[in-house]
Amino acid sequence: MAQAMAETTTDAPAARRRPLGRPFGFIVAVVLVGALLIGLVVAFIDGDDDAVDRQAGTTEGLPSWVEEVSPPPGAELNGGGIVMVNPDVLGLDQEIRLVVDGIDVTAQAVGEPRREESDAAGGGVVGPVNPGPFAYDPENTTEPLVPLDPGPHEAEIILVRYPEGIDEGEFEVRDRFRWEFSIL
Repeated sequence: MAQAMAETTTDAPAARRRPLGRPFGFIVAVVLVGALLIGLVVAFIDGDDDAVDRQAGTTEGLPSWVEEVSPPPGAELNGGGIVMVNPDVLGLDQEIRLVVDGIDVTAQAVGEPRREESDAAGGGVVGPVNPGPFAYDPENTTEPLVPLDPGPHEAEIILVRYPEGIDEGEFEVRDRFRWEFSIL
């Protein structure tokens, strides 16, 4: 009888250890699967942030006379597009020209690529003026010069100057900036 009790007490701790080993393995598996899912979610969220950054506009690499262009260089847009330029302060004899896919669309751009201000007494034009942003939106134009269909596109902004003594319609190119974007 003493032997029977010894066997019972010896087997009892072994029986208890076996069930504890299985929940521990289960917990480890759940933790590993959870870590994998968290890693996937973080990677997905990071990818979305990059897409937002590409579309939000950028000032990196822009010339000093431009504050922002949209879409930014290398952007991939979903749906129709608008090409927007926000120039920095210009001189009174300067203007921005907007070219999309090789065609000057400045005449159809909404906003003012050049603006002159007069002093309160009407005594003439005063100082350099920031014309503010202007944009080309082919969907708001009766006969757009350039449709922004899906595919790759190229935009260019040209800083021009109209010096005194030059013929009407002629200008001097001071600088230019060209970038590409895509519409999906």
